[in-house]
Amino acid sequence: MGDFAPGTEYTISPLDGHRLSTAICYESIFPDLIRQFVKRGSELVVVITNDGWFGESSAPFQHLRMGVVRAVENRRYMVRTANTGISAIIDPYGRIEARTPIGVRMILDGTAHFRSDRTFYTQYGDLFAYANAVIAAGLLVIAGGGPRTVGPRPRRKHARRTH
Repeated sequence: MGDFAPGTEYTISPLDGHRLSTAICYESIFPDLIRQFVKRGSELVVVITNDGWFGESSAPFQHLRMGVVRAVENRRYMVRTANTGISAIIDPYGRIEARTPIGVRMILDGTAHFRSDRTFYTQYGDLFAYANAVIAAGLLVIAGGGPRTVGPRPRRKHARRTH
């Protein structure tokens, strides 16, 4: 199915003394890809997408919401342009500040700002999630969370007192 190969660089483009990155279509759903752009200095994330093949299903809405999560993870504005899907400006806190409806050709007017701060996630990736998994596993072991038998409990024999 085509002659595709993954890229080998994270291209950051200069714009008026700032730096921006561009994710194409579904690349924006991958957390580490967007994180690597930001970690390498991107101050604004731009997404260019062809959501036309989704039609008027729930998929363009899901694709937009994945952009919300990427913006929050990295505290970056995301400017999203879609041919028939939902174009939007998402702020670093996940608020959709401006958007277009599906299938309507229009110009989206809004403001996005460049940011250079870094979140824990941008700096360390999934380290926090992995640490939580290790801690949870350790607590299960400490609490005796080993395998348990399923089924009725065996009856205990009680000692009877005789008078």
